[in-house]
Amino acid sequence: MKAVTTQAQKLFRWRNFLIFSLILFFSQVRAILPESLSEKKEAENKQLTVKIIQPWPALERYSTTKAGEAGPAGFLLEVRWPMEWDKGTFAFLVNGKRVPFRQGGGGFGSGFYEDSYYVYAGEPGKKIVEVIFTSEKMKARCQAQAEFSSTGGLVVLDLVEGELLDRPQPLKFLSWLFNHQRVLVNGLEQSLTREEISSGLQLLTCQPEFKPGLNQITFSGVDYQGNLKEFSLNLFYAEDRKVKIGDIFSLKFDCHDTKSYSHYLVVEGQALVRLEKKEPDNKYLIFKLDKDNFFAYEFVCQEFLKAVSPGQATVKLVRSWWRGGDEVLKEINFLVQER
Repeated sequence: MKAVTTQAQKLFRWRNFLIFSLILFFSQVRAILPESLSEKKEAENKQLTVKIIQPWPALERYSTTKAGEAGPAGFLLEVRWPMEWDKGTFAFLVNGKRVPFRQGGGGFGSGFYEDSYYVYAGEPGKKIVEVIFTSEKMKARCQAQAEFSSTGGLVVLDLVEGELLDRPQPLKFLSWLFNHQRVLVNGLEQSLTREEISSGLQLLTCQPEFKPGLNQITFSGVDYQGNLKEFSLNLFYAEDRKVKIGDIFSLKFDCHDTKSYSHYLVVEGQALVRLEKKEPDNKYLIFKLDKDNFFAYEFVCQEFLKAVSPGQATVKLVRSWWRGGDEVLKEINFLVQER
């Protein structure tokens, strides 16, 4: 009878031990499982990603201006990667073909770097954009897909309406997805030199003979949908800045104001006067190629001047510091003559 009691006690103890062990095991599983999933999720997030892909430039409001027409030429990408990879270099492929690109702004936060990039997209259609990242610590790739739609663009570079030119210079135009481009200066067709910048993107150049005074520039082409588009721009030619009474022309200048300073023009002398602005904002959109020959655009300020009396005049570009004090950045001298 005593042996039976002892055996029952042993079984009872083993049962309690097994129950306690199972409780302890499952409590550890519940504690460990969320951490493992969290670590896995964190590992998955530590990768190269394209947060945003959208058409660029997005200039619906300014798509057709005196400077021409500018539909999208490619994509704006916002790329994200872990800071522990450090900064690196990028390359971009569109449908398997390496394309030129330009870096925009950037930042960082929550353990990640974020930079924006502009890439050419070629002809409209479905696009697979591959991003290649390389640093000393990591090599990575990722892809993004988007539909690219555009009727193309044809724009004059670096010039504003009515701008004064004081020496002969070539006219430059940028064309993408346009065909049959023509340029006329005062009704005379110009011979165009063509330079391929990227697939479907061309730099067109001509060297016209400007006449003194107002010159009309007409440029045209057929867009991607087969529509003929025509644009015109007036330029004012005055060699050595010698103008005549009654002449009206414009000057453009950088007016990228900051919290520290702003810009304005000062006209000295009685020979020139500033005309009242037709619009409250004198900002003007111009297109250009940057130092790496990549398409870009910016807003500049524009002022129209009129020659009213014979004599000399000086136009100064001034930077005004908000804490006080002015700085003359540039002086332009004019001679106004009788007509």
